[in-house]
Amino acid sequence: MKMHPRLIIFYSFDYELEILRTLHKDVDVFELNGHRHDDVPDGDRWVYLVQYVAGAEAWNCTKTDAMVLYSLTYSYKNFVQAQGRIDRLDTNFVSLFYYLLITHSPIDRAIRKSLGEKRNFNEKKWLVETEEK
Repeated sequence: MKMHPRLIIFYSFDYELEILRTLHKDVDVFELNGHRHDDVPDGDRWVYLVQYVAGAEAWNCTKTDAMVLYSLTYSYKNFVQAQGRIDRLDTNFVSLFYYLLITHSPIDRAIRKSLGEKRNFNEKKWLVETEEK
């Protein structure tokens, strides 16, 4: 927030939304998900929490130059489309910033590998493969 006072944060699950809501006490927080659909804010300092399925497509945000991918989605299409929300022809920004937060857990590594190979991640298939090892 110090470098990017207007920030979009993509997440996957409601429990992540609950965590993200608590992290931003000193800034206005807006949401786009299955519970709320706030308009993209106009102010100088805000956080816009966006759930992948609800907001990866069909809207644009040229009011910021930065996005945090708080968690990884299992869908390659949603992963790419989400990043495109700030990458528009009519943006005023020369540089765009994407921050991908991942852990070193086996499932995060497997999801990242799938997305890097332009594939969707299949949790059931991964569990079977993991059990076979």
